[in-house]
Order: sequence, then structure tokens, then C-alpha cells
Amino acid sequence: KEKSTAAHRSGLKHILAPDLNKKDLEEIPERVRKDLKITFVKEVEEVIKLALA
Repeated sequence: KEKSTAAHRSGLKHILAPDLNKKDLEEIPERVRKDLKITFVKEVEEVIKLALA
């Protein structure tokens, strides 16, 4: 929650988060969820693919 809010404050539009954190999505303020694209990943390979895309 805190990291997502900080990312939003910093102007980021897209963040990657561990799939295990999906359960915590409701804790993120709605205004932050609306402005941020949150991609949940299970494997580090997914992070690498997204970073290099």
C-alpha cells in the first residue's frame, strides 16, 4: 500500500507487484488504483520481459 501510494505521488503510471500481493489490492486508495496500472507477476522472468518490452 505505502509503496504504491509513493509511486503514484512520484508520478509513475505503471508498477509491477508480486502476485502474492493481489490480496492487498483493496488496501490501496481507489484514486491511486484508478491512476496506476498495476501488473502482478509471479516470476522474475516476467519482470525482465516487461522491463525490456
